[in-house]
Amino acid sequence: MEDEIQILRAAFPSRRIELSLVEPGEAMVDASRLREAVANLVSNAAQHGSGETVDVAVRGAEGQLVVEVSNDGHLSEHELSNLFEPFKATRRDFHGQQANLGLGLFICRQIVDAHGGKISIASNSGRVRVSMQFPNQ
Repeated sequence: MEDEIQILRAAFPSRRIELSLVEPGEAMVDASRLREAVANLVSNAAQHGSGETVDVAVRGAEGQLVVEVSNDGHLSEHELSNLFEPFKATRRDFHGQQANLGLGLFICRQIVDAHGGKISIASNSGRVRVSMQFPNQ
């Protein structure tokens, strides 16, 4: 995970990407697909978030591995309802340009579903947080 974060830091030098390994967690996960999902989430947060920092937290919780990516920003209820649909989720990025968010999040959902996990997104208090939960099977 740390190697992937280093690559993302190089790809987004104007963003501070923080990795927090809170508590050990284990899951039967295809490591390359997990890296792909994290890269998609961090890329979205870096491109479309309004703040300088993207936070990535990895922890074990109740028999599962939880990976959360959060950033400053806000998504409306309408935007939240379409985010995991391919090519349907569009919004303005922090520069005011039209941006498509759907394909990367769709891929993340497919990866999580293939592992029997859950993915969710929330936007409140000026933060957007995507959480992926992978069961320890």
